[in-house]
Amino acid sequence: MDNKIELIQTARTGKKKIMTIWTEKSLLKRSYGMEGGKLQYSEKEIEGKNLGKSNETTAKEQALVEMKALVLKKTKEGYQVKGEESADQKFTLKNLPSSFSPSKPINQPPAGVTFDGGYEDYYAERKYNGVNLWIVNDEEGTTSIYTRGAKNITHIIQEIPPIKEFIDKTDMPVKSFLSIEFIYSIAEKGIIKEVPKHLKGIINDRTTKEKAHARYDKLFIEGMFEIKCFDVLFWNGIDVTDKPYESRYKILFENVWDCGNYKPNGTFQNGGLNSSNIAYALKSGWEGFILRDKFSSKSTIEYTLNGKPYRRGAYKFKFEYEDDYVVTSVEYGRSGRLKGLPAKFELSKFDDKGELVVCTMAGPGNISTEQMEAFTEALQIDEKGDPGEVHIPLWTVVAVKFQSKQHESNALEFPVILDWRIDKPIAECLLSDIPKLHKKEA
Repeated sequence: MDNKIELIQTARTGKKKIMTIWTEKSLLKRSYGMEGGKLQYSEKEIEGKNLGKSNETTAKEQALVEMKALVLKKTKEGYQVKGEESADQKFTLKNLPSSFSPSKPINQPPAGVTFDGGYEDYYAERKYNGVNLWIVNDEEGTTSIYTRGAKNITHIIQEIPPIKEFIDKTDMPVKSFLSIEFIYSIAEKGIIKEVPKHLKGIINDRTTKEKAHARYDKLFIEGMFEIKCFDVLFWNGIDVTDKPYESRYKILFENVWDCGNYKPNGTFQNGGLNSSNIAYALKSGWEGFILRDKFSSKSTIEYTLNGKPYRRGAYKFKFEYEDDYVVTSVEYGRSGRLKGLPAKFELSKFDDKGELVVCTMAGPGNISTEQMEAFTEALQIDEKGDPGEVHIPLWTVVAVKFQSKQHESNALEFPVILDWRIDKPIAECLLSDIPKLHKKEA
């Protein structure tokens, strides 16, 4: 690869975005902006890797390696190498480009979408916590399976039993595209919990068919697999992404073997969201809901070839929980605004023997820079030498917001520190505590 690459991308407005990536000795440099406009510049000093080993790279060599990785990343986002642009930006369902990206549910609705009238005006599907896959039947009648990153993994998982069963039992015509959720669940204390991390060994595009099947067989002993069809993008050669949700659902209901609980006029969870079905979802261990507008075009979806679709059409309503943890150590930042300040907090609880058990790591969350400066000063930390992990007195308790907790490791999913709990004794932070529903969703 040359040490200078020029990239180009067509923006939504039709204007051209340009980017040049190059190296100068150990520097990785980049310029970017709109064609004909003012460009921005950035550069990064690159260090050599694996020094003293057989696979050692110098700083100059490593800069070229990282340049190649950056170019690859940008082409997946829809940039093309200048001079190699495709004259026709259209695509067929036979080979999805790596920058192909349908919109997905977002954590917050975009500007102009409000829930002022309550949630009754939104279809409420169950939010499954799995991994997103695409089932595509192209114009030649060949069925392929893609990851969300547009990696074709048909050869790896097409014979995995739940995948094969779904495809065999779904009446899917040529030129059609379904978005599905591949789900793995295990029982934890009488509640069925979805555990998406276990699926990585099956859907990894770098694994083999034999390894994927071995992983499936092992997991099948301990839990169960499901597939729920989340949406339809193309059907019988027609792009249906601009159709209202209820119209797209009708296609699923009439043709797809298992479209989950996505029935607009059926079971309660697909009517308006209310306190009754929220209570049922919490009792059943659901992660939350997906909301879709019943009465407007906002329930449509879209896809793009530049990797960044508008995020509209479906909004996540995830349950969040709150609990208190003891801060048992901190790791100080080495650069940026957190240099010399706490950047990571080790959070722990006491088990039934009175021993502290490390549960998870979390960033500063809602703790302000001023609070962290005061916190550091109160600890009287010796700042000589390199900043790193520093153990602190066990009197610091913080309130933490999170989405779920793993039963085996007690690790938290998306932990956010809310505030100090200087009023709470550390002895009351117990592993046996039942987290309360975070007040935002209560």
